[in-house]
Amino acid sequence: MANTRFKTENSLFVTGDVNTQIDTISLFNANVSVNSSVLVVNGEMIVGNTAAGYTSNLTVTGSMLIAGNLVYTNTNISGDLRADTDGLDLGNTSNRFDIFIREGYVYSLLNPSSNTITLGNSTQRWVMSGNTLDLSSSLNMTGNLTVNTTAFKVSSSSNQVAINTATYSGALNVNGGANVTGDITGTANVTGVLFRNGNMHIATNTATINANTATVVDEFANSGVKVVKYIAHAENNTTAGRYLVEVMGLNVNTTLLVSQYGEVNNVILGTFNLIKTGANLQLTYTDTAANTTNTSTVTVLRTLIN
Repeated sequence: MANTRFKTENSLFVTGDVNTQIDTISLFNANVSVNSSVLVVNGEMIVGNTAAGYTSNLTVTGSMLIAGNLVYTNTNISGDLRADTDGLDLGNTSNRFDIFIREGYVYSLLNPSSNTITLGNSTQRWVMSGNTLDLSSSLNMTGNLTVNTTAFKVSSSSNQVAINTATYSGALNVNGGANVTGDITGTANVTGVLFRNGNMHIATNTATINANTATVVDEFANSGVKVVKYIAHAENNTTAGRYLVEVMGLNVNTTLLVSQYGEVNNVILGTFNLIKTGANLQLTYTDTAANTTNTSTVTVLRTLIN
């Protein structure tokens, strides 16, 4: 039937052990069904050839087994796309996929092809949950860092660090002890406990005196305290008068035994007094001439033995 055309108004039914060969373009205005058999396409099967004016789709309701390569352009898959065995490649080293996915599961390794491959960018970032993070180079972060809520926190906005607490205070806030085996070198001012070793600690405190009445310079709980020793220094901020003295106290039950010694001064500015008041021990200073315009600065170094 070469060079011959025929038209069927209702249907074309082919039965028996015969082949139907179509060598040119055929137009079907209704469905084409292959029942109880297989549709075999020996050459290319083109669906939706827009160059020929056709824009239809190929819809496969069941499984589709492809023994060779599947080359596609703008293909939408509404079901599962599965390999029939483990270890099959999706693309290769020269022909690669650009993948947009909603959710993915990796059952083995997810490896970059080389070092310095970017995961995300400055505007589109990953939120990740994992067990172990193993880095062989640098970790650069622009946001905050929180480890186990309060174990370790870094604020990117204020450049502050908190350890064992969720509260930022100063550049570094540590709640708890620190075990340091090397030297600590710096020029920062320290207020509070400088050093603690077992039953002994060393602390500092500073107060501004602007009245000629007793002012508490340092105070701490006396429970368990056996010995306290102060090196106390007062300096008048107007006259440059300076006064240095050592104050030592022995805490015995309800009695506090006090001794002052080693006074050094160019002017006697006032007096220090170590007292027990309620559950605390206090070091007070009374300046004989201090007022709002004639102030003194008091600095003390406390050594405590429990």
